[in-house]
Amino acid sequence: MEELSKAVEVEQEDLRRRQRNNRIKQLLTISSPVLMLLIWELLSRTAVIDPRFFPAPTLIIETLFSMGASGELFEHVKVSLIRILSGFLLGVIPAITLGLIMGMYSSIRHFFSPLIMALMPIPTLAMLPIILIIFGIGEFSKW
Repeated sequence: MEELSKAVEVEQEDLRRRQRNNRIKQLLTISSPVLMLLIWELLSRTAVIDPRFFPAPTLIIETLFSMGASGELFEHVKVSLIRILSGFLLGVIPAITLGLIMGMYSSIRHFFSPLIMALMPIPTLAMLPIILIIFGIGEFSKW
């Protein structure tokens, strides 16, 4: 019986230690972003970092609420979502169509396969200058 109570005591102590460690981990997880925001706020308010490029987080939140209250924020979000959806559809529809046609007709697959295989290893970011040259930087390129 004494061995059983000792085993239970050891288990309870182990549980308390794990719970304490979990609380410390949770505290560290929460405190790191809060600390980063406080440092950012301090550096921005004292102009150690340029507030034009890194405005204080409190100023960002104030602007968020004021734009939300005026309805301006929702107009900008709507325009952005339309651009995102349009760009997605302009990419997905031709890609799926070409993929299905390539799967159905071997002659088309043999024609397009070398082109696709040549472009596949190129990172998308590396293709950005070519995309900018082709489409430009106007409103059409944002779709």
